[in-house]
Amino acid sequence: MEALELLGLDMDQTEILYNFQFLKTVEDIKNEKNPTLKEEKTKWLNEWQNGIELVFSETYQDYIIEWVKDEEELKNWISIKEVESNSIWLDLVILETYVFEPYYPLDTSNKKSKLKYNSKNSWLEEFIVSNFMSKELYSEMKKTYKKSFRKITKKKNFYINTALAGIGLALLFSGLGAVFAPQIAVALFGSQFSGLYGVALTNAVLAYIGGGAIAAGGFGVAGGTMVIAGGGALLGLNIGMMSSSTFVLVKKVLVNPTQNIILCSKLLTVVKVFVLNKNNDIELAKTFYNEFNNSISNLDNLDYETELDMDKKNQKDLKKSLVQMKNTKEELKKFISSYEVGITKM
Repeated sequence: MEALELLGLDMDQTEILYNFQFLKTVEDIKNEKNPTLKEEKTKWLNEWQNGIELVFSETYQDYIIEWVKDEEELKNWISIKEVESNSIWLDLVILETYVFEPYYPLDTSNKKSKLKYNSKNSWLEEFIVSNFMSKELYSEMKKTYKKSFRKITKKKNFYINTALAGIGLALLFSGLGAVFAPQIAVALFGSQFSGLYGVALTNAVLAYIGGGAIAAGGFGVAGGTMVIAGGGALLGLNIGMMSSSTFVLVKKVLVNPTQNIILCSKLLTVVKVFVLNKNNDIELAKTFYNEFNNSISNLDNLDYETELDMDKKNQKDLKKSLVQMKNTKEELKKFISSYEVGITKM
């Protein structure tokens, strides 16, 4: 579980993550010239905030999440948060914010959205490079993440828009009303959803997981971890979890090919850019590799029909995701081997 916890964010770090995503959306709305679209984007942001606020208040006994007024306030907040020299929590927050695209559906009836995030907006990069990360490291993060899709699929110029992935979440859950029953939501995401029902529960779940990081509750991660970031959820797959109701989450979010490839791309980026190139931590990279390999082995050893009661379509999806994960494993192995070769030449 050590590797999984290292990719976890505690309450304060998670609150900072959602404030990064909040400001990213605010900046997009500021630059929206169409009054009607600006109004609709603002409405989406308010609904998204409501969903996130519900998660925090249910998780931490009526805790009220703070929303910063501007980037200066967020910068000051981070400055008083202790960041150890080899810590990657802020790197994870930056990666998740970079990948995050707002305006995905926040209810299962709204499966399409005409709202589009302007990907040419340079606010995030300017803010990050000016305060938290070198331009070289930020550029490497972006480049590695985008290239990962092609390496994982073995297809040239392959890329998945995360906004489309967000729409996919609503489509996945639209036929699974049971997922949003409180008792199932608790099994999947943790006790923070135990007091929510109906529309409020649906909004909170979609706002929470649509942001990119995966709630830690379903993985039994201790030590105050609220969410798993950087693709770390793929390190937590084990036989016990998959044979329980929690596999509904695994099947519908983690090993669905669209969601799976985004998580795999994040994991590759974390290991190459932050663990190896930034922190020079070859042992941690190997730990992530071994944990990921164990997840693949556990999936490979499952009987899809008897142990998981999966229909043919779900079996096909899981097999496709497994191929993606195995390709990801090979890329991780290449990263580690190349790094080791570089060390021996020094």
